[in-house]
Amino acid sequence: MKTNKVAIILCLCLWVLTACNGGEQARLNQETGVFPRTDWSTIPEQLPASLKGYELYSWQQGTTRVYTLTTGTNRTKSFAEITAVENILEGDYLKISVTSLEELKMLLSRLPAETQVFWGGIDLSGQVEEGTLYFSYPADEELKEILQYSQELGLKLHTIHEQQEDEP
Repeated sequence: MKTNKVAIILCLCLWVLTACNGGEQARLNQETGVFPRTDWSTIPEQLPASLKGYELYSWQQGTTRVYTLTTGTNRTKSFAEITAVENILEGDYLKISVTSLEELKMLLSRLPAETQVFWGGIDLSGQVEEGTLYFSYPADEELKEILQYSQELGLKLHTIHEQQEDEP
């Protein structure tokens, strides 16, 4: 169990570190207010099982919260890749971004039960220039709603908050 905790913490740390390497495209998307548009007809009703689980990222962009779900892989994804507007469905890899809690719930409901989902984030408010994109969690009420909904679906959603609560 301790090995799983260490692996989860290391993965989450890597995700947080990628937030420090903001790409020019992410900055451009933020400045122009370009958001992902999800064509639900192209997304399978049942997303494929992934041996490495899925990764969930979220950030605040102006007044909009953006969520991106990607297939877990052995490689570190760049900040620009995660925040890019385009959705990708290629073979075993997918990257789907949505811009509302309801769309996130629709997306999560398409994952197979028992899927591991690793969601990293950090609160840098007051520490970075206003308007800077970084991976963060939504407000506590929305975070609790997402965690509860994931549990109802039978998903295993892991967050940094969960790790901090488990520590003595």
